Amino acid sequence: MKKMLVSLLCAFVPTRRLRHAVRNCFTYTSGRGNKIIIVKNGREKIYKNKSVPGLVVHIHGDNNTVKIHLPNYFSQCFIDIDSNDAYVEIGENGKISKMNLFMKCGAGQKFRIGKKFEVGGMNVFCDETADISIGDDCLFSFGINIWGTDGHSIIDRATGKLINAVSGKLVIGNHCWIGQDVKIMKSACLPDNTIVGGDSVVTKKFDERYTVIAGNPARVIKTNVDWNFCNPYFYNKKK
Repeated sequence: MKKMLVSLLCAFVPTRRLRHAVRNCFTYTSGRGNKIIIVKNGREKIYKNKSVPGLVVHIHGDNNTVKIHLPNYFSQCFIDIDSNDAYVEIGENGKISKMNLFMKCGAGQKFRIGKKFEVGGMNVFCDETADISIGDDCLFSFGINIWGTDGHSIIDRATGKLINAVSGKLVIGNHCWIGQDVKIMKSACLPDNTIVGGDSVVTKKFDERYTVIAGNPARVIKTNVDWNFCNPYFYNKKK
């Protein structure tokens, strides 16, 4: 019903750009078996079309699930699913701004965010069979791009075989701080308590906790460090 109302409203909008903007203001699903699950006070409630302030969800395809734990603060966030059997879950007590999640050209993709997640702006591309997980208590800056897939094919000329298919999960552990304009590529892995310097490109799996990594490609530049949400000025005042 909501999709029909949106289409009717768009019929009176004069330009294509404005029609696109109108559609992007409404949550809706089309297909079979799609669910938007809202979890509040430990109780789950299933919806087909449910708006959460600051978050717009578009689902096309079958048997997709978006699970949102409340309370959460969203601002200018968008989830766009155009596949089947995808799963998205966002933990509670987050402050999530300008997050765009795209699930295209695939099936069975997974994307999870843990509790107390803060971000100023990021794009997540989750194609093929990508599986992306972000842990609890993480802080992300803005301008961040996470690629669960390369997006285009690389072919071995001798054999004709695809050589850049998704080969593993992309995992960001608990209590990680990701700096401005960082890119995290498919199958990368960051353990708990990792700091990633601004403008870095993370292309591989790291194992050591309590490190700073930076560069293109990113490498460990400092070990045995931790971080705190508190501004350095106030942190020194507390000591």
